[in-house]
Amino acid sequence: MYTREELLNTIAAQEKMRATLGDAIVDITIAALREKLDALEKCTPTLVQTRKQITVFFADVSGFTAMSEGMDAEDITNTMNFVWNRLDAIITKHGGKIDKHIGDAIMALWSVDKTREDDAEQAIHAALAMQRELVNIREMHNLQLEIRIGINTGLVFFGTVGTIGELTAMGDTVNTASRLETSAPVGGILISHATYKLIKGIFDVVKQEPLSVKGKTEPLQVYLVKRARPHKFHPSTRGIEGIETHMVGRDAELEKLKAIFYTVSSKKETTLVSIVGEAGIGKSRLLSEFNNWLYVAPDLVCYFKGRATEQTTGTPYALLRGLFALRFQIKEDDSLPTVWKKFEDGVAEYLFEDSERKAHFLGAWLGYNFKDSPHLAVIHGDAQQLNDRGLLYLAQFFSAAAEKNTTIILLEDIHWADVPSLDAIVNVLKRQPQLPLLVLSLARPPFFESKPDWGENIPVYVQIDLHTLPIEQSYQLVEQILQKATSVPVTLHDLIVNQAEGNPFYAEELIKMLIDNGVIVTDEENWQINLDRLGALNVPPTLIEVLQARLDKLDPEDRVTLQRASVIGRIFWDRALVQLAADDFPETSKYLSNLQAKEFIFQRRSPAFTDTLEFTFKHAVLHNVTYESVLKRTRKLYHKQAAQWLVDVTEESDRQDEYAAAIAEHYYLAGEETSAQKWYLTAGDYAAAHFANPEALDLYSQALAFTPIEEREARFNLLLAREKINNLLGNRDAQAADLDEMQTLAGDDAQKSVKYSLRRAWLLTQISEFDAAQVEVQCALDLSKHLEDKGFQAESLNALGSAFIWQGKTEESIPPLREAVSLAQEIKDYQKEAKYRRSLANSLLGIRSYDEAKEELETSLVWAVRQNDLLEQAEIFNILGIIQMEQGDFASAQETYNKSLACCQEIGFQYGEGRVLVNLGNLHYFQGQMSKTLEFYGLAIKIFEQLGEKRGEVQVRLNRASISLNMLGNTSEVEKDALYSLKYAEQVDDPLSKGQALTVLAEAARRNGNLKEARQYMEDGIKVIESTGDLWLLAQERRALGRLDIEEKKPAQALANLNRALEICREAGMANMEPPILALCGLAFIQEERFDEAIEATSEAMSLLSSDIERAYMIPCWHAQVLDAMGRHNEKKQAIQQSYEFLQEALSGLSPAQRQISLEQVPDHYAILKAWEEYNPKN
Repeated sequence: MYTREELLNTIAAQEKMRATLGDAIVDITIAALREKLDALEKCTPTLVQTRKQITVFFADVSGFTAMSEGMDAEDITNTMNFVWNRLDAIITKHGGKIDKHIGDAIMALWSVDKTREDDAEQAIHAALAMQRELVNIREMHNLQLEIRIGINTGLVFFGTVGTIGELTAMGDTVNTASRLETSAPVGGILISHATYKLIKGIFDVVKQEPLSVKGKTEPLQVYLVKRARPHKFHPSTRGIEGIETHMVGRDAELEKLKAIFYTVSSKKETTLVSIVGEAGIGKSRLLSEFNNWLYVAPDLVCYFKGRATEQTTGTPYALLRGLFALRFQIKEDDSLPTVWKKFEDGVAEYLFEDSERKAHFLGAWLGYNFKDSPHLAVIHGDAQQLNDRGLLYLAQFFSAAAEKNTTIILLEDIHWADVPSLDAIVNVLKRQPQLPLLVLSLARPPFFESKPDWGENIPVYVQIDLHTLPIEQSYQLVEQILQKATSVPVTLHDLIVNQAEGNPFYAEELIKMLIDNGVIVTDEENWQINLDRLGALNVPPTLIEVLQARLDKLDPEDRVTLQRASVIGRIFWDRALVQLAADDFPETSKYLSNLQAKEFIFQRRSPAFTDTLEFTFKHAVLHNVTYESVLKRTRKLYHKQAAQWLVDVTEESDRQDEYAAAIAEHYYLAGEETSAQKWYLTAGDYAAAHFANPEALDLYSQALAFTPIEEREARFNLLLAREKINNLLGNRDAQAADLDEMQTLAGDDAQKSVKYSLRRAWLLTQISEFDAAQVEVQCALDLSKHLEDKGFQAESLNALGSAFIWQGKTEESIPPLREAVSLAQEIKDYQKEAKYRRSLANSLLGIRSYDEAKEELETSLVWAVRQNDLLEQAEIFNILGIIQMEQGDFASAQETYNKSLACCQEIGFQYGEGRVLVNLGNLHYFQGQMSKTLEFYGLAIKIFEQLGEKRGEVQVRLNRASISLNMLGNTSEVEKDALYSLKYAEQVDDPLSKGQALTVLAEAARRNGNLKEARQYMEDGIKVIESTGDLWLLAQERRALGRLDIEEKKPAQALANLNRALEICREAGMANMEPPILALCGLAFIQEERFDEAIEATSEAMSLLSSDIERAYMIPCWHAQVLDAMGRHNEKKQAIQQSYEFLQEALSGLSPAQRQISLEQVPDHYAILKAWEEYNPKN
């Protein structure tokens, strides 16, 4: 299909060939071409005699004349055609329309058929590309050609000229563009001030001396374009009817933002800034001014921008996906290969090493369809692993960006943002505290009701609160807006200022309403005030009513177009509107132009869909008011049409899952429950697959609400999906309720009953009802055998083994686990086989069958390495490290733990990383290296804090507290850890952690001399620990209470508690705990003057003494006290020496400074030191 211009050019070329081809041939050819031209013009709408703002482009190529000397005419023509074909293609590629060739020059136009917001920008990109293309032509073809270009933007007159009715642009704007071209330096691009205002900040330009132009009274300000700027984000202006206004009343806040930027850039401090204010208060304007400042700042900035909307609140990672889509120029209807390519290229710009793999994981995590990527095969669809890697690679991406240039992440309207995106941003900030990385977020105050912890534990957090403008600054704002009015009556001034109450958006909308009603009459030069009309006007008292009044003043077609747009959302597309309009509003583009002119809507630069114009309502409040004005019955129809449009447009690109939540919401609001149910389910599956569990829970619940009771299969599957999410979120009551209904729905269906029983058993283990869990597992096993389903049998057997482990019956867990492994092998489910082998190895470890455990793990490791399953490798190496540690092979354990740690770090498995760090701390503890132990514990606590993994954090804090108390005597820090742990344990009803915390607090109180408080902690601790069945901790607490009795001179009570502790140890086979208890019995006997029994008890304790007993150094110390009471001083000296040597060995893992602190601040250590010094006085 030829264009009109191509046909005209071909006719002209034929005319030139008459001498060669003859008139007869040329006449026939031209006649055929004119028939095509006539047919094309009959079906092509014309723009005869219209005025329109466009961008006009003139270019002149110099060097043709010099080049043509000595050349054949045909060669000259061919060369010129070659050059212009290359240059013309650049113009059309950038959206320009070639108006005409004039000798060695060309005239091109932007915004002829369709106006786009970036037309002026595209014209300059075309100019720069033409410069580069001429360089290539010079180098490849030895053609010494140069180009100079002039560009202007303004109103032109479109009309037909000449006898053939050629359509062209005319007027001052065209003449000025031509003058700019002739004035441009050779090789240069000269633009007018009108064009400069549209592209300010996007290109580097040099301001030139004003240019005198014939017919102009004032010289023109012009600019020479040098290059495109590396960070392409657009400055914005604000105003009414073309009046640009300066920001009012926010200078201090702007200066604060500038200072923060310089601090972030110079000191490399990762910083989060929240700009907080009510709707219309000026958040976006402040940010706009900051952006404008950045464009002219000398520092290079890497800029990312994302904006949340009400439409995407429930869609996981919508905010972040929009940010990357804008940065990588991904359209929502791009084909999958195009999405993959754009995402790979975008990530590779910053992450050089292994960028394709990381791009695929990051893209899949954000919601793009990478399910067929070979890189994702290793995680077997595991949402947790996808989430871990997504968070890791996101942090790596922004870290790499910040290492190149100071990086700014702008997040607008986070009060509507999806929670997973916000959590991911916080994760980046916590992982990377020392980067030139600034996150700027805009929010309304209610945001902090749903996100009260926003900004907590961030390296640097700054909140800038915006309040209403003071009255004097409100007057300044009104004066700026009304600057073209020759005189503004005081009554009008006062009306606007008093009504707006310091809200800039309200003031602007009120002025627009006055313009709509003819109170303010605008033209290009002067504005007039008609007070008579003001007196007759009933001015609405609220912003909502002002906006409603403005809607009412719109022409019916414009108003209905705006209402339809509001149903689509605050952001909407012209193609969607056309579907809603059907045939009754054929001129949708015209109505959109009218709404733009009245500043109800703005066009966005980077539309989400190709061949589509994208718009946004000027303000969220305006969008809401417009939406509420739509009749409910009409609204339902529009929602249905909007849903269908989204279904159709996303089906083309196979990306419906990403829009499932939005489609479902449209169908729900349309009253189409069946369709809503389908799409809520799809959206729930999508959220669950991306580990966005709270969102998945909401979406599954919505789907269930629309699933009839009689659809038993569908309800059961939905409940199963929701129950798993409730489990991950720890919603035990809701999980139980889901299981109750699943049980009812399962009825006599054996397969459903197996699924139900396995899930019920898991819940019962989580709430410590282990006997009941075993019953459910046995039921699942019996049913799966009846079904002859070996997969279910294996799963049931594995669950049975786990039930035994939870009950403390480790040995009984081994046979079912071995059978589970065998069945998994039989059905060739190698992933499950590896998992079951790991469970079996844990049980074998529990009964100290180390060689068998290693054998199982090494078999699993072969599979994991072959599959490149790094998660499984991490788990295997961790257990192998524990085995090696328990066997005393500390060097091998260190190496194996490091392998596990490396796997965890490579896949972003932070929970696993924290767990391995704890084990490394334990490893150093067993080697007596207390400094290293505390260091690793600290690293683990930091990771668990970042993850919000309180249970793991509390366990490590309690370990750290116990070691610090025993080795360093730092009771204040110990109490902080213990009280923190106690508070958590009470909140979540964790009796074991509560008992441990009370034990630590009791010992800290005893050390500080607060014996009454210590006794209360101990007695409370014993009650709690008895309920857990933890015999080791119970024996320890009874021993501690017995020692407290001794210190308070209550020997009978002491012996009762110590004897009970001995009974517990002997019942549980905890021989290592007996020696210190026996030694304390000796001290109690001394207080009762039962000397023979005392020496017998401590002597027995000494006979059992070994260095692997906890705090072994205290046993000879207590033995020495008994010997002293009996007057056996020579033996006492030997016992003191032995106690001192054991103590020195115990403290050998501390640094010299820590060792000194331990000897001085731990009362037991100080006592041993002083007793030893009595026999070993310093010289």
